[in-house]
Amino acid sequence: MVGRLPDCPRPEHAGSEVVKAGFRGKPPHRRQRFWCRPPGEDPHRFTPLLPRQVGLEGVCLDCERDVATHEGPQVVRTYRFTAREVAEACVSVAGGESYRRAAEAARLVSQRGGRKLNGQLVGNWVELFAGPLWQAHGPDTWPRLLVCDETTFSRRTIVGTGYTSWPRQEAQQLQLPRRDAFTVLGVSGQTDPSAPPRPWFAWAVPGRASAADWVECFQQLGGRPEQIVSDDNPSVFRAAQQVWPLDTITGELPPRAIHCLYHLRQRFPWPAWTSDRDRLTPDRQADLDRLVAAEARCAEDAQAWTDFIAVVRAVAPSARFEKWLRRHRRETAIADQLRRHVRGEPKSNSSVEALVRWLRSKLHSRPFTNRERTNLLLKLLVLDRRQAARVETWAQTIRETAAARGGGPPGPQGACCDPRGRATL
Repeated sequence: MVGRLPDCPRPEHAGSEVVKAGFRGKPPHRRQRFWCRPPGEDPHRFTPLLPRQVGLEGVCLDCERDVATHEGPQVVRTYRFTAREVAEACVSVAGGESYRRAAEAARLVSQRGGRKLNGQLVGNWVELFAGPLWQAHGPDTWPRLLVCDETTFSRRTIVGTGYTSWPRQEAQQLQLPRRDAFTVLGVSGQTDPSAPPRPWFAWAVPGRASAADWVECFQQLGGRPEQIVSDDNPSVFRAAQQVWPLDTITGELPPRAIHCLYHLRQRFPWPAWTSDRDRLTPDRQADLDRLVAAEARCAEDAQAWTDFIAVVRAVAPSARFEKWLRRHRRETAIADQLRRHVRGEPKSNSSVEALVRWLRSKLHSRPFTNRERTNLLLKLLVLDRRQAARVETWAQTIRETAAARGGGPPGPQGACCDPRGRATL
């Protein structure tokens, strides 16, 4: 079968005669070249904007049609891998695969070897294409309700141990102390109370997270949320007040703070005498039963929360409990939160905790030190959790991104590399 020949990339030569003109490269990665023969002008050779790798004559298993040898898969200019192979590697690391394994799989599929089987190949692809993939398939604004949490990653270090270089023996490596390396801030979002919160965004910051780090995270997307759910971490609420303050022109209020009721109940200061149930007197046992029943119902509505506080003050009054109530003005804030609760809205940050646990399971053993590339990888991981990681659509996005830049990659490789000896994470 003779497939349709491409048009010359020069607009003035539209409709000119085009014929095959040999190949560029070596098997199995040859690319078809063409002759353009415009009327009244000298012929010239060209390759399409996105060159096609010469394929075997046969049938395409994806589109289920016959294809000619010059209709093989498209390739980003200056790349030796097809756009689809790049997309497959990006989808693989988005699902939690390591750079090294994804690079080995890409080289195996494309029949390309390498002197060093490391992950730098796929790391470069993440650096160049994760941004366009996020712009095409990820959210660009915050929803009406945010659910926030964070998790800190540590790594072993030789600082202060007497070692001048990394020890070779694994037993010595396991004895090295750990230090906080970076923290991942996770955010889930809910646009409609009838649907559960979805993974929305993730952001890596060096060391332990602060309010300034949450400010930076919230500034990555547009929009203005109405409510923010978090645990007892005050940095989240302070950052939200700073990013979205009271708008004196429109009268829009800052996002309403919603405290996670699961963490609230976890931190409830139980009286010391409740720990030894076997030695309680009948009266004390009745008091404990009232306390347990009130605590179990405290998250139902505002009246249940008020009744819970009254029961605690009646059966186990203490300065510790009053101090617990004063933190974040819990006595009135939680009652107001329950009074204004809409059915379907989250009462805890469990939705984002699921995202954070999944990110931790995929990243806990990875020695990340470059912040910019880690944040680009986190965007791919979030896209996977949003069920937006598909090879076909990502390959099309990569082809469109390359075509918009003259057929080449969207930028130089290694632009986000850290200076030697200075890690950003």
